[in-house]
Amino acid sequence: MFHHRLISTSNVSSSINAGLDMAIAAEGTHTSYITGLTSAINNNQITASRINDAVRRILLFKKVFGILGNPNPPEPGANTIITSQDRQFNRETAAKTLVLLKNKTGTDGKTVIENLGGMNNIYIAGAPGNSLNRICGGWTIDWQGAENDTNLTGTTIQAGIQAKMLGKTVTGSEAWNTSYANAADAVIVVLWEGENYADDAGDYLNNVTLRADDISLLNNAYNTGKPVIAVMISGRPIFITTAQLDLMDAFIAAWLPGSEGGGAIADVLFDADKDFFGKTPFTWRTAYNSTVTFGYGTGLKKGQAGTYEGGTP
Repeated sequence: MFHHRLISTSNVSSSINAGLDMAIAAEGTHTSYITGLTSAINNNQITASRINDAVRRILLFKKVFGILGNPNPPEPGANTIITSQDRQFNRETAAKTLVLLKNKTGTDGKTVIENLGGMNNIYIAGAPGNSLNRICGGWTIDWQGAENDTNLTGTTIQAGIQAKMLGKTVTGSEAWNTSYANAADAVIVVLWEGENYADDAGDYLNNVTLRADDISLLNNAYNTGKPVIAVMISGRPIFITTAQLDLMDAFIAAWLPGSEGGGAIADVLFDADKDFFGKTPFTWRTAYNSTVTFGYGTGLKKGQAGTYEGGTP
């Protein structure tokens, strides 16, 4: 995607020569992109062989997917858009993307995450806890994501955990609920960025710190004296200070796990035969260009105790 402020002959040629085969230019910017591309070709900044290479791959892709000779295939029926097998595959894939970044020692020689399965009452606090659109993010139903769950189907985090705790108690609320927290054995705080977004809305250093509402939830949860498991729903690493990390007994980067993400999170947290698989593909810091908390490639297993760099497990 080329933002209108970023289109120039230099930027166009750099991206194509770096290997970009197809560009999406937003409405109103495509003419500027075509002008920049034509200029780059005429000035030999992009060679004809590079254009041929890109076109060959685009046409090959269309051929493989059966749309080269039929660019407007019939719309699939509602029952073929997503099947139960697709949902299961999505659930398993989402589970593999989860990254356990912090996990303190719990009781009975187990970690905090390992102890969850034996608990009888779990309280889930936070806006994405019982929401599908917030765990899906942008490019869901609409460009900047769905505003609500009206046209979405899937498994929320709360529904996924309830399915694992049949006969036990699972409560949830967006705002803090003291009575739910007091009755619970552990508190799961679901953090997020505060809005769904796509494209350049997520390219800037805006709103990449924890929201005030989420910090308040963490403080309230910490003050209960019960295990606090924080699940971060985000499209990028969020700056989190060591003081904020100290409010958590466990910290999971769940990214944007999609419509089946709630089931995936529940599977890894509660199933004895499931474990964390992911490693963070980014370095996490306390602030821009500041202290590293979790280095590239960090990721724990359920049975491993660990915390941020320089912290005490």
